[in-house]
Amino acid sequence: MVDEDINPSNLYDVVWAMSSRCDPVNGIDILREMSDTPLDPIAERKEYADEYSLGRVIILACKPFDQVIRNTFPRVVEPSLELQREVKNKWKEIF
Repeated sequence: MVDEDINPSNLYDVVWAMSSRCDPVNGIDILREMSDTPLDPIAERKEYADEYSLGRVIILACKPFDQVIRNTFPRVVEPSLELQREVKNKWKEIF
């Protein structure tokens, strides 16, 4: 789960949110033996039933709510668009 300023379909944004907004102690839940299908190659078939199961993880990568309502969460710092263009032009082979 991510905030509205993070594009969930952009892996770079999601990993950034996970590394800068997730508290591993309180922000990660492991769900065990969730229903699945045989189409998933790592799903395990239960011997006693005709169903497959698999673990899932829910990661809360959002700004802490108490800091949001008090407006104390640090803002995102980025270089100016001009500096970004200069860097991209200087190192085209990397970007």
